[in-house]
Amino acid sequence: MADYIDVRPPTLAELDRALHALADEHPDRCSLRTIGRSRAGRPLRMLTVPGGPVPVLVHGTPHANEPIGMASALALARIAVACPAVRERVTWHLVACGDPDGVALNEHLWSTGWDLSVVGYHGGMHRPAVGHQPEWGFPTPHYAMRLPETRALKAQIDALRPALTISMHNSDSAGAFYMTTGTQPPGLPELLAHLAGRQGLPVTQMPMDCIELPSPGNGVFVMPQPSAPAPTGTAEREWTPAGASSIHYTERRGGWGVFPEVPMWATDRLDLPAPAAVEILDDAARTADRLQYTVPEATARSRPRCASTG
Repeated sequence: MADYIDVRPPTLAELDRALHALADEHPDRCSLRTIGRSRAGRPLRMLTVPGGPVPVLVHGTPHANEPIGMASALALARIAVACPAVRERVTWHLVACGDPDGVALNEHLWSTGWDLSVVGYHGGMHRPAVGHQPEWGFPTPHYAMRLPETRALKAQIDALRPALTISMHNSDSAGAFYMTTGTQPPGLPELLAHLAGRQGLPVTQMPMDCIELPSPGNGVFVMPQPSAPAPTGTAEREWTPAGASSIHYTERRGGWGVFPEVPMWATDRLDLPAPAAVEILDDAARTADRLQYTVPEATARSRPRCASTG
Protein backbone atom coordinates (compact mmCIF):
# COMPACT_ATOMS: atom_id res chain seq x y z
CA MET A 1 0.00 0.00 0.00
CA ALA A 2 2.85 2.39 0.80
CA ASP A 3 3.93 2.28 -2.85
CA TYR A 4 0.61 3.73 -3.95
CA ILE A 5 -0.33 6.33 -1.32
CA ASP A 6 1.39 9.66 -0.76
CA VAL A 7 2.56 11.10 2.55
CA ARG A 8 -0.31 13.61 2.57
CA PRO A 9 -3.54 14.22 0.64
CA PRO A 10 -3.05 15.84 -2.77
CA THR A 11 -4.01 19.36 -3.70
CA LEU A 12 -6.49 19.75 -6.55
CA ALA A 13 -3.67 20.48 -9.01
CA GLU A 14 -1.67 17.46 -7.82
CA LEU A 15 -4.73 15.22 -8.05
CA ASP A 16 -5.45 16.37 -11.59
CA ARG A 17 -1.84 15.77 -12.66
CA ALA A 18 -1.80 12.31 -11.07
CA LEU A 19 -5.04 11.25 -12.77
CA HIS A 20 -3.88 12.53 -16.15
CA ALA A 21 -0.55 10.73 -15.69
CA LEU A 22 -2.33 7.43 -15.06
CA ALA A 23 -4.49 7.86 -18.15
CA ASP A 24 -1.56 9.00 -20.33
CA GLU A 25 0.83 6.25 -19.18
CA HIS A 26 -1.70 3.40 -19.27
CA PRO A 27 -4.23 4.14 -22.05
CA ASP A 28 -4.83 0.40 -22.41
CA ARG A 29 -5.88 0.07 -18.76
CA CYS A 30 -7.80 3.24 -17.90
CA SER A 31 -9.43 6.38 -19.27
CA LEU A 32 -10.12 9.80 -17.79
CA ARG A 33 -13.00 12.09 -18.64
CA THR A 34 -14.75 15.17 -17.29
CA ILE A 35 -18.24 14.36 -16.05
CA GLY A 36 -19.28 17.87 -15.04
CA ARG A 37 -18.19 21.14 -13.51
CA SER A 38 -18.53 22.69 -10.09
CA ARG A 39 -20.38 25.88 -9.23
CA ALA A 40 -17.09 27.77 -9.71
CA GLY A 41 -16.31 25.97 -12.98
CA ARG A 42 -13.79 23.41 -11.77
CA PRO A 43 -13.82 20.06 -13.59
CA LEU A 44 -15.08 16.88 -11.98
CA ARG A 45 -12.97 14.00 -13.32
CA MET A 46 -13.80 10.31 -13.39
CA LEU A 47 -11.12 7.67 -14.01
CA THR A 48 -12.49 4.37 -15.32
CA VAL A 49 -10.44 1.19 -15.00
CA PRO A 50 -12.19 -1.50 -17.08
CA GLY A 51 -12.19 -5.05 -15.82
CA GLY A 52 -14.89 -7.47 -14.74
CA PRO A 53 -18.67 -7.24 -15.03
CA VAL A 54 -19.33 -5.67 -11.61
CA PRO A 55 -19.47 -1.83 -11.77
CA VAL A 56 -18.20 -0.07 -8.63
CA LEU A 57 -18.34 3.71 -8.16
CA VAL A 58 -15.90 5.37 -5.75
CA HIS A 59 -16.76 8.87 -4.55
CA GLY A 60 -13.75 10.59 -3.01
CA THR A 61 -13.99 13.75 -0.90
CA PRO A 62 -17.77 13.78 -0.52
CA HIS A 63 -17.17 16.47 2.11
CA ALA A 64 -14.68 19.25 1.51
CA ASN A 65 -12.95 18.91 4.89
CA GLU A 66 -12.43 15.12 4.58
CA PRO A 67 -9.30 14.70 2.41
CA ILE A 68 -8.54 11.12 3.45
CA GLY A 69 -11.12 9.91 0.93
CA MET A 70 -9.42 11.85 -1.86
CA ALA A 71 -6.02 10.36 -1.00
CA SER A 72 -7.53 6.88 -0.72
CA ALA A 73 -9.38 7.17 -4.05
CA LEU A 74 -6.14 8.16 -5.80
CA ALA A 75 -4.30 5.25 -4.17
CA LEU A 76 -7.07 2.86 -5.21
CA ALA A 77 -6.86 4.17 -8.79
CA ARG A 78 -3.13 3.42 -8.86
CA ILE A 79 -3.67 -0.06 -7.40
CA ALA A 80 -6.47 -0.90 -9.85
CA VAL A 81 -4.31 0.15 -12.80
CA ALA A 82 -1.25 -1.73 -11.56
CA CYS A 83 -2.82 -4.96 -10.29
CA PRO A 84 -4.84 -7.17 -12.68
CA ALA A 85 -6.39 -9.11 -9.79
CA VAL A 86 -8.06 -5.96 -8.46
CA ARG A 87 -9.93 -5.46 -11.73
CA GLU A 88 -10.57 -9.12 -12.52
CA ARG A 89 -14.21 -9.03 -11.36
CA VAL A 90 -14.74 -5.27 -11.04
CA THR A 91 -14.80 -2.29 -13.36
CA TRP A 92 -13.80 0.72 -11.27
CA HIS A 93 -15.20 4.23 -11.76
CA LEU A 94 -13.38 6.69 -9.51
CA VAL A 95 -14.48 10.27 -8.91
CA ALA A 96 -11.61 11.26 -6.64
CA CYS A 97 -12.98 14.68 -5.69
CA GLY A 98 -16.70 15.34 -5.47
CA ASP A 99 -16.50 18.93 -4.12
CA PRO A 100 -13.51 20.71 -5.71
CA ASP A 101 -14.69 24.18 -4.70
CA GLY A 102 -14.81 23.19 -1.05
CA VAL A 103 -11.45 21.44 -1.25
CA ALA A 104 -9.93 24.61 -2.76
CA LEU A 105 -10.82 26.39 0.50
CA ASN A 106 -9.20 23.66 2.61
CA GLU A 107 -6.15 22.41 0.76
CA HIS A 108 -3.91 25.03 2.40
CA LEU A 109 -4.23 22.88 5.54
CA TRP A 110 -2.25 20.00 4.00
CA SER A 111 -0.54 21.45 0.91
CA THR A 112 2.84 22.00 2.62
CA GLY A 113 2.91 18.93 4.86
CA TRP A 114 0.89 16.61 7.03
CA ASP A 115 1.76 17.84 10.51
CA LEU A 116 -1.68 19.31 10.96
CA SER A 117 -2.80 19.70 14.56
CA VAL A 118 -6.38 19.35 15.74
CA VAL A 119 -6.39 23.04 16.71
CA GLY A 120 -4.90 24.13 13.38
CA TYR A 121 -7.42 22.06 11.45
CA HIS A 122 -10.49 23.39 13.21
CA GLY A 123 -9.14 26.93 13.12
CA GLY A 124 -8.78 26.97 9.32
CA MET A 125 -11.26 24.38 8.07
CA HIS A 126 -14.17 25.13 5.73
CA ARG A 127 -17.29 22.95 5.95
CA PRO A 128 -20.10 24.06 3.61
CA ALA A 129 -23.60 24.56 4.97
CA VAL A 130 -25.65 21.42 4.50
CA GLY A 131 -27.57 22.77 1.50
CA HIS A 132 -24.23 23.43 -0.23
CA GLN A 133 -22.81 19.92 0.25
CA PRO A 134 -22.98 17.88 -2.98
CA GLU A 135 -23.05 14.60 -1.03
CA TRP A 136 -26.36 15.53 0.60
CA GLY A 137 -27.94 17.05 -2.51
CA PHE A 138 -29.61 14.06 -4.16
CA PRO A 139 -33.36 14.43 -4.77
CA THR A 140 -36.05 13.24 -2.35
CA PRO A 141 -39.81 13.84 -2.23
CA HIS A 142 -38.99 16.82 0.01
CA TYR A 143 -35.89 18.18 -1.73
CA ALA A 144 -35.17 19.20 -5.32
CA MET A 145 -31.61 18.64 -6.56
CA ARG A 146 -29.81 22.00 -7.01
CA LEU A 147 -26.05 21.56 -7.19
CA PRO A 148 -24.17 20.82 -10.44
CA GLU A 149 -21.72 18.54 -8.62
CA THR A 150 -24.61 16.39 -7.39
CA ARG A 151 -26.17 16.42 -10.86
CA ALA A 152 -22.93 15.14 -12.40
CA LEU A 153 -22.61 12.25 -9.96
CA LYS A 154 -26.30 11.38 -10.25
CA ALA A 155 -25.91 11.11 -14.03
CA GLN A 156 -23.11 8.58 -13.55
CA ILE A 157 -25.17 6.50 -11.13
CA ASP A 158 -28.05 6.54 -13.63
CA ALA A 159 -25.78 5.49 -16.48
CA LEU A 160 -23.56 2.96 -14.70
CA ARG A 161 -26.07 1.43 -12.26
CA PRO A 162 -23.22 0.56 -9.88
CA ALA A 163 -23.58 -2.61 -7.85
CA LEU A 164 -21.66 -0.75 -5.13
CA THR A 165 -21.01 2.92 -4.38
CA ILE A 166 -18.27 3.71 -1.86
CA SER A 167 -18.51 7.28 -0.57
CA MET A 168 -15.17 7.77 1.17
CA HIS A 169 -15.60 9.88 4.30
CA ASN A 170 -13.30 10.50 7.21
CA SER A 171 -13.98 11.31 10.83
CA ASP A 172 -11.67 13.38 13.02
CA SER A 173 -10.34 10.79 15.47
CA ALA A 174 -11.03 7.49 17.28
CA GLY A 175 -11.52 4.42 15.05
CA ALA A 176 -13.18 3.31 11.84
CA PHE A 177 -16.89 2.71 11.38
CA TYR A 178 -19.20 2.16 8.43
CA MET A 179 -22.67 3.35 7.45
CA THR A 180 -24.50 1.32 4.81
CA THR A 181 -27.76 1.05 2.94
CA GLY A 182 -30.24 -1.78 3.10
CA THR A 183 -29.42 -5.36 3.95
CA GLN A 184 -25.75 -6.14 4.53
CA PRO A 185 -23.96 -9.14 3.03
CA PRO A 186 -23.30 -11.98 5.54
CA GLY A 187 -20.09 -11.52 7.50
CA LEU A 188 -19.73 -7.83 6.63
CA PRO A 189 -18.93 -6.53 10.16
CA GLU A 190 -16.20 -9.14 10.60
CA LEU A 191 -14.71 -8.39 7.17
CA LEU A 192 -14.65 -4.62 7.71
CA ALA A 193 -13.16 -5.02 11.19
CA HIS A 194 -10.43 -7.22 9.68
CA LEU A 195 -9.66 -4.63 6.99
CA ALA A 196 -9.46 -1.84 9.58
CA GLY A 197 -7.22 -3.97 11.79
CA ARG A 198 -4.80 -4.56 8.91
CA GLN A 199 -4.21 -0.80 8.85
CA GLY A 200 -3.87 -0.57 12.63
CA LEU A 201 -7.29 1.02 13.12
CA PRO A 202 -9.68 0.06 15.91
CA VAL A 203 -13.40 -0.16 15.20
CA THR A 204 -15.57 2.43 16.92
CA GLN A 205 -18.43 0.61 18.60
CA MET A 206 -20.82 3.56 18.97
CA PRO A 207 -19.83 6.72 17.06
CA MET A 208 -21.72 9.92 17.71
CA ASP A 209 -23.18 9.91 14.17
CA CYS A 210 -24.79 6.49 14.68
CA ILE A 211 -26.53 6.66 18.05
CA GLU A 212 -29.85 4.76 17.86
CA LEU A 213 -29.18 3.49 14.31
CA PRO A 214 -29.72 -0.23 13.69
CA SER A 215 -26.48 -2.22 13.64
CA PRO A 216 -25.91 -5.72 12.23
CA GLY A 217 -22.56 -5.95 14.00
CA ASN A 218 -19.69 -4.09 15.60
CA GLY A 219 -18.90 -0.82 13.79
CA VAL A 220 -21.51 -1.21 11.01
CA PHE A 221 -24.73 0.83 11.00
CA VAL A 222 -27.70 1.10 8.65
CA MET A 223 -28.17 4.58 7.21
CA PRO A 224 -31.74 5.83 7.67
CA GLN A 225 -33.69 7.26 4.77
CA PRO A 226 -33.78 11.09 4.65
CA SER A 227 -36.64 12.52 6.65
CA ALA A 228 -38.94 15.41 5.82
CA PRO A 229 -37.75 18.78 7.14
CA ALA A 230 -39.24 19.98 10.41
CA PRO A 231 -42.05 22.52 9.95
CA THR A 232 -41.04 26.12 10.52
CA GLY A 233 -41.49 27.14 14.12
CA THR A 234 -41.21 23.65 15.63
CA ALA A 235 -38.90 22.85 18.50
CA GLU A 236 -35.19 22.56 17.77
CA ARG A 237 -34.13 19.07 16.69
CA GLU A 238 -31.03 17.20 15.58
CA TRP A 239 -29.20 18.06 12.35
CA THR A 240 -30.75 16.57 9.24
CA PRO A 241 -29.37 16.53 5.67
CA ALA A 242 -30.83 18.66 2.91
CA GLY A 243 -31.54 15.74 0.58
CA ALA A 244 -30.43 12.16 0.02
CA SER A 245 -26.84 10.94 -0.27
CA SER A 246 -25.04 9.20 -3.11
CA ILE A 247 -25.53 5.81 -1.45
CA HIS A 248 -29.26 6.42 -0.96
CA TYR A 249 -29.53 7.18 -4.66
CA THR A 250 -27.47 4.12 -5.56
CA GLU A 251 -29.88 1.99 -3.55
CA ARG A 252 -32.79 3.45 -5.53
CA ARG A 253 -31.03 2.31 -8.71
CA GLY A 254 -30.66 -1.24 -7.45
CA GLY A 255 -27.17 -1.06 -5.91
CA TRP A 256 -25.71 -1.05 -2.42
CA GLY A 257 -23.74 1.73 -0.76
CA VAL A 258 -21.35 2.30 2.10
CA PHE A 259 -19.80 5.29 3.89
CA PRO A 260 -16.40 4.18 5.26
CA GLU A 261 -15.54 6.62 8.05
CA VAL A 262 -11.85 6.46 8.93
CA PRO A 263 -10.05 8.81 11.34
CA MET A 264 -7.81 11.65 10.28
CA TRP A 265 -5.86 11.34 13.54
CA ALA A 266 -4.92 8.08 15.23
CA THR A 267 -5.88 8.02 18.89
CA ASP A 268 -5.10 5.63 21.71
CA ARG A 269 -7.97 3.86 23.40
CA LEU A 270 -8.87 5.41 26.76
CA ASP A 271 -10.70 3.30 29.30
CA LEU A 272 -12.33 5.35 32.05
CA PRO A 273 -14.83 4.53 34.76
CA ALA A 274 -18.28 5.80 33.81
CA PRO A 275 -18.34 8.66 36.40
CA ALA A 276 -14.99 9.99 35.17
CA ALA A 277 -16.13 9.85 31.55
CA VAL A 278 -19.35 11.71 32.40
CA GLU A 279 -17.36 14.40 34.22
CA ILE A 280 -15.12 14.94 31.17
CA LEU A 281 -18.13 15.14 28.83
CA ASP A 282 -19.91 17.58 31.13
CA ASP A 283 -16.80 19.77 31.21
CA ALA A 284 -16.58 19.68 27.40
CA ALA A 285 -20.26 20.64 27.13
CA ARG A 286 -19.76 23.60 29.46
CA THR A 287 -16.74 24.73 27.43
CA ALA A 288 -18.66 24.46 24.16
CA ASP A 289 -21.56 26.39 25.69
CA ARG A 290 -19.21 29.24 26.63
CA LEU A 291 -17.47 29.25 23.25
CA GLN A 292 -20.66 29.59 21.23
CA TYR A 293 -21.12 33.09 22.59
CA THR A 294 -17.68 34.16 21.34
CA VAL A 295 -18.69 33.71 17.68
CA PRO A 296 -19.52 37.14 16.25
CA GLU A 297 -23.11 37.50 15.13
CA ALA A 298 -21.96 38.58 11.65
CA THR A 299 -20.01 35.33 11.30
CA ALA A 300 -23.04 33.28 12.25
CA ARG A 301 -25.05 35.04 9.53
CA SER A 302 -22.32 34.89 6.88
CA ARG A 303 -23.15 33.36 3.52
CA PRO A 304 -21.44 30.10 2.44
CA ARG A 305 -18.22 30.66 0.54
CA CYS A 306 -17.55 29.33 -2.93
CA ALA A 307 -13.91 29.36 -4.00
CA SER A 308 -13.30 31.06 -7.32
CA THR A 309 -11.18 29.44 -9.98
CA GLY A 310 -9.49 32.72 -10.63
